[in-house]
Amino acid sequence: MDVYGQTLTNATLNKNVTLFNLSEMILEII
Repeated sequence: MDVYGQTLTNATLNKNVTLFNLSEMILEII
């Protein structure tokens, strides 16, 4: 896998993890 593809994949995974963590926090507040 090339560097650009790896970076793009990591960015997507990080975004998904961040969204998941935000969802968890919001659910805990409610």
